[in-house]
Amino acid sequence: MDGAAPGGGVCAKQDAERRPEGAALTYRPRTVTRDDVAFIRALIAHERAEDPAVSRRALSKKLCAAWNWVQQNGAPRDMVCRGLMLALHRAGEIELPPVRHVPCNPLASRAKPSGVTGSPLMRTRSR
Repeated sequence: MDGAAPGGGVCAKQDAERRPEGAALTYRPRTVTRDDVAFIRALIAHERAEDPAVSRRALSKKLCAAWNWVQQNGAPRDMVCRGLMLALHRAGEIELPPVRHVPCNPLASRAKPSGVTGSPLMRTRSR
């Protein structure tokens, strides 16, 4: 990994320069070290050996439990952990299982209302 986030850019390079020595990634105040990445790789390998169809969600829950990564209310930081794992996957640091389900977004596939054109509305004044 070259230290730049997917997509690169100046901000990603500046972030890489501020990263502590030996850190693979800084994600939502947590600094992920090379040892952390090796631990995540081993966790994924172990879980996939037990269940080849293990989901990304199950892996993130296992990682939260292993790191005792919880919110103030005691709930696992599951969504943040999945984001971290996805960032590592996109950076080529780990290999996640394929996506199983893409949630439906009904707003993306809705039909346009009838009678709508692309032209702006104009009204002429009668004097």
